[in-house]
Order: sequence, then structure tokens, then C-alpha cells
Amino acid sequence: MLTFRVPVDDLLGLTAGGFPFLRADWGHNVVAALLGEHTDWTELAELITDSYREMAPKFLAAQVPLPAPGS
Repeated sequence: MLTFRVPVDDLLGLTAGGFPFLRADWGHNVVAALLGEHTDWTELAELITDSYREMAPKFLAAQVPLPAPGS
């Protein structure tokens, strides 16, 4: 299991479908992802990167490259 933060507006959309995402029982915008053979590592990498950009100090977040359009 891996937890990360998402924008509150995206929380319901990500967790409404259930497995492999669920709302963590701590924090108002925390999602838990159950990891396994089914894991979409590309999607998870995007979610974790977005979480980092949201939570990191602005000068560190600015050092993470933005994804290429359409990727």
C-alpha cells in the first residue's frame, strides 16, 4: 500500500471506482493505492509526482519537470 495526497476535487473521482484506490482514514485529501501485479506504474508515477508538487516547498517543486503534453 502507498499513500499520497490528491487535490480534493480529484479525490472522489479517483476513489469512487474502488480497487485499487481508496480513501485513507487520515487527512482530508489522502488516497491509498493497493499495489500488486495490477498496478499501473505510469498512472501511479503521475499521481505521486503531482502529490509531491503540491506538498513540497515551491522551490523544490519547481525543479520537477512538468509532463509533456499528451503523455
